Amino acid sequence: MEIEITKPLSLNINQLAWLDTHSFLNLLNVFYAELDFISALVKEPMALPLTKGHLKQIACGLEDPNSQGKLTTEIERLEFEFKTELARLEARYLGMDKHPDMVASLANITSLIRVIWCRVAEFEHRKQAAEIWESPTIEEVRRSLVEFLDAMQRNAKGRYRVVLESENKLAGDYRVALEIRSTHGSRITLPPIMQDVTRDLLANARKYTPPGGTIQVHLIQDDPALRLVVSDNGRGIPETELDKVVDFGYRASNVRDIPTKGGGFGLTKAYWVTKRLGGRFWIQSILGQGTQITIHIPMPS
Repeated sequence: MEIEITKPLSLNINQLAWLDTHSFLNLLNVFYAELDFISALVKEPMALPLTKGHLKQIACGLEDPNSQGKLTTEIERLEFEFKTELARLEARYLGMDKHPDMVASLANITSLIRVIWCRVAEFEHRKQAAEIWESPTIEEVRRSLVEFLDAMQRNAKGRYRVVLESENKLAGDYRVALEIRSTHGSRITLPPIMQDVTRDLLANARKYTPPGGTIQVHLIQDDPALRLVVSDNGRGIPETELDKVVDFGYRASNVRDIPTKGGGFGLTKAYWVTKRLGGRFWIQSILGQGTQITIHIPMPS
């Protein structure tokens, strides 16, 4: 069943702040979980205290409306503190950096730091030019999504793999098909926040699709509209809840058993951004067969 969601979405100022920062906060939460994992490996519950403390400070700072321009300095300090504290641990536990679990954790943190730097740049840019449409190259947008998938896979620590359409797929792998095209040749015109929305919907599709499933992302820009379609063959959404899943923090009743570090804001953010940009939003879903989210945003004159 497919329906167009048209209902008004009433959000207070705190909820709007959550929508703007939740993707960033999820990254910080994953970083904190990796620090806990390292602490467990070295059997020191209080290891890396400065890094952990600064992560919490950054999370609080994201809610500060006067934080414009400060995040770059904060992330630089975070990276410095982590490297300093890690060096102290490695000096106490010789060979620690050769332990397979530690190698995997450090590789994930390296990937997280790289992604965090990208999100900082996007977050700061959106504060200055939230509604401005830009024209990155299709390759830049695709590379950003592939890096996001790579970070997602690293965070899984072997629980699953994510392979692109052109790669060999094993039984438990997620297959992701990315189609990005434009009538403007090698460039695609879109508001910067739509890249964040695309990542959120991609993460949602992975979260609610069992390993071995298929996810498709189509980001297409033509003269009438920018179109984003994200589909999966996962759990689906109960028919009576299709218009509820865009509500702030709402999770469909058939997926509440799935642990998640997120707050259930992905669809809310996608719908809110769509309406803010004068677009239309559809949900098509069959319980047990999958879900498709379709967004049309009119191109600016």
